[in-house]
Formats: sequence, C-alpha cells, structure tokens
Amino acid sequence: MANEIGALNQSYAEKTIQFMSCRIYENLTLAELAKEVNLCECHFLRVFKAATGFSPMSYFMKLKVNKAAELLTTTNLSIGEISKKLNFSNDSHFNRTFKKNKQMNPSSFRRKYLQNDHAMRLLDDRSPFTPSYSLIQTILDASPDLIFIKDVNDMHLECNKAFCRVMGLERDQIVGKTTEELFPKAEAAFYQQNDQIVLKSMAPRRNREWMSLPDGTRREYEVLKSPYFDELGNPCGLIGISRELTSIMEPETKFRRSRAHK
Repeated sequence: MANEIGALNQSYAEKTIQFMSCRIYENLTLAELAKEVNLCECHFLRVFKAATGFSPMSYFMKLKVNKAAELLTTTNLSIGEISKKLNFSNDSHFNRTFKKNKQMNPSSFRRKYLQNDHAMRLLDDRSPFTPSYSLIQTILDASPDLIFIKDVNDMHLECNKAFCRVMGLERDQIVGKTTEELFPKAEAAFYQQNDQIVLKSMAPRRNREWMSLPDGTRREYEVLKSPYFDELGNPCGLIGISRELTSIMEPETKFRRSRAHK
C-alpha cells in the first residue's frame, strides 16, 4: 500500500514539474499548480513535498534559477533582461533567489563560467547538427571508458554515454555543472586537486580515483587526464578518460583466492 501511495505521489509530482517546465517564463501560484493535478492545495503541498523534498513554489524557483543559469552561459542577455524574462518581481529578488540556489550571484556565476573565450566557442559550437560535433560525439559514445571534458573553471563541457550511464544522469544534467555539483564534497576536492596538478604542469597525468555512484556503491578507476590548449599554447581545460579497475581486478582477485585455498 505504501508503495502505491509513493508511486501516486511521484506521478502527481512529475506531472506538476512538467507543467512548471512548460510555464517557466510565467508566474504560477500554488492554486494553479494544485488545480493542474486536481488536488486541493493542502493535500497537493503534502504530496509534492513527499515526492520531491521541496515545496512546490521552492521547486519552481529552482527550475527558474536553472533556466537563468542556462541563459547566463549561453546568451548575451543582461542580468536585468534575464530577470524580466523569467518574471521575477525585480532584480533584487532575482539576485537573492539565484544566490540562495547557486551560492553566488548571477554576475559572479557568469564571470566564473564564461571568462574563458575558448570554452565559450566550445559551447557555441556544441550543436548536434554540426557535422564535426556529430562525428566527435559518435566517437566518444563508442568508448566503454568514461570520458569527460572540463574547462579551467571546472565546468563540464562534454561527456560520453558511458559517463552519463555511470552517473545515472542525462548529458544535459552534467554539461554546465562543476565537480562540486556532481560529486560528494570530499571526492570533488580530491578530483579538483588532481585537475590542478594537470593544469599547472601542463602535462598528462595518470592516477587512481574512487567514485561514489548513485546506487550507493563505490568503484575504483584509473584516470588519465590531459590538458588541451588554445592557439597560443595556454591551457583551456582538461580531457579525462576513466577506466574501471574494480571489474578488471575482480577475476584476478578470485583467481588468487582460489589458488590460496588449494
């Protein structure tokens, strides 16, 4: 019975989120959201929070902030224009809400992620309809190894299907995110430390890293990280290729154990 209730709550929440996403540039009220799924406001509040952990209006604000972050990094719209486009009451409200969700104000967010011109060009050329992009993405996706590309500010610019599969996320949920936004704090700090060694040495580096997965397991990977450069030889970011060691080592471990028991 509890499972049925949970599934029903999830269904209501998913329908509401879809409705929110379609109306992201509008102002929605709690009454409008409750009406969309044919529930009274009090019951709707309980159902939505049980399924998502957030109140409906808080979740809607998170969606708006995520859309604002996308506009900040992919358009030349001013912060005021973005605030108005997303129907915030005023720029101060937009700044406060954005900072609450992203731990930095919109202008700092834009500077952090777009100060690198080369990264900007990569983002602009990332259309799946570009022949060169399609070829590169096909090659990346054919690899069973986890492949990711990051800029000097730790933002993920690209990844392959194997990386998405292990992360349990879609590509658009990874691209544009930093390591801290994707991994536990301690792991993120370790990964970033290794990244900085590669960028400062301007040379490839191989090391081993443990990764916590969404299902609660941990796997060990051998990771090759290499910097890539602009026309002047300045590092623009790094490319990482991770090969799982856990599954590779399991047969060898079993073999050793079997010999030890003979």
